Amino acid sequence: MDPKQRKQMNEAMEQSGSVMEGMFYGACSFGGSLVALWIFSTAVVSEVRQGVIRLTLSKPVTRNQYLLGKYLGGVAVMLAYACISSLAIIAFTRISAVEISPVLKYAPWLMLCRQLMLGSVAMLFSLFVSPPLAAVLAFFCGNGLCSSLSNPFHYILLSYASFQMFFNIVQGTLVTGHDVLLLTLYALDVIVIMLLLALWRFRTKEVC
Repeated sequence: MDPKQRKQMNEAMEQSGSVMEGMFYGACSFGGSLVALWIFSTAVVSEVRQGVIRLTLSKPVTRNQYLLGKYLGGVAVMLAYACISSLAIIAFTRISAVEISPVLKYAPWLMLCRQLMLGSVAMLFSLFVSPPLAAVLAFFCGNGLCSSLSNPFHYILLSYASFQMFFNIVQGTLVTGHDVLLLTLYALDVIVIMLLLALWRFRTKEVC
């Protein structure tokens, strides 16, 4: 095998490894999104329907504290999921004997940001509609429907597209710390807005 063929073979193996890493990451990300949608869309409404919330609110706990407590509980679960996913990705790359993509050092954090955004939107929608419908709406309302930069609505509507690192991993596109900082601030902004709207809605929602 001449050097040119050897180089082509190495490039093909690297590309194959990147695809495997991307697919494994994609599976972890999608699974986490399902977990986040289920947890946050049912966190409040399930207790409202069961009447458990009346007992909780009869104690010195305000509605704001109750809702924020539910959200922070979901954050703890998703943080644990992100840690487990990170360890699973590292183990997968070691077992598969592929080189870890530089993008993967940011991917778990951006995956967590995306899932917490999903959760905040799902929690808000669950205060208006049933949990299954809230989960579906939360997933699709910002899932790349207006991701084109030529679409003016891309800059004012919710979007999760920039947090998905699958194509960055496969194509080897670098993600800088500056990009991660901007995306983190965007996620924080979305989460705060969604929680403020949820708090406003929860104050007026009949729970007894």
